[in-house]
Amino acid sequence: MIFRLIVMSALVWLFAIAAGRRRLWCYWGAILRAALVAYPLYYLSYLMTLDPTPLSWVREVALHGCGGLLWGYLYWRHGLAASIVGHVSAHLSLQPLLGFLFG
Repeated sequence: MIFRLIVMSALVWLFAIAAGRRRLWCYWGAILRAALVAYPLYYLSYLMTLDPTPLSWVREVALHGCGGLLWGYLYWRHGLAASIVGHVSAHLSLQPLLGFLFG
């Protein structure tokens, strides 16, 4: 909710002010920055607990960044509820699958 409702909305608003009106790039710029910049900065303490190799950081940011792009798009096109349902659905479907594959 923090990244979609607060960060992404604020970035769209700032980009729209800079552009003079809302344009497509305002939304995609906000989605990309929320998913690939704000997330790693917000969870930097978590990233520091990982194996200190660049590959582990890139993997973590890429995995969560892809989800963030999808959920940001859902927020933009269908609202906050769709974004939350998409996020929860990903966890509900992936947790049993990962347990089955690696358990």
